[in-house]
Amino acid sequence: MTEQTAANTGQVPDQGLADSDYYSADNLDRAAEFAAEQGI
Repeated sequence: MTEQTAANTGQVPDQGLADSDYYSADNLDRAAEFAAEQGI
């Protein structure tokens, strides 16, 4: 979802908010990878 937001707006969000349905180890790992790729 963060990647799609960046693609749609051309900006990387400073922070995100998601309900518990999005909470998983895989999603957290991917979010950390994306943040590292973006330098945030």
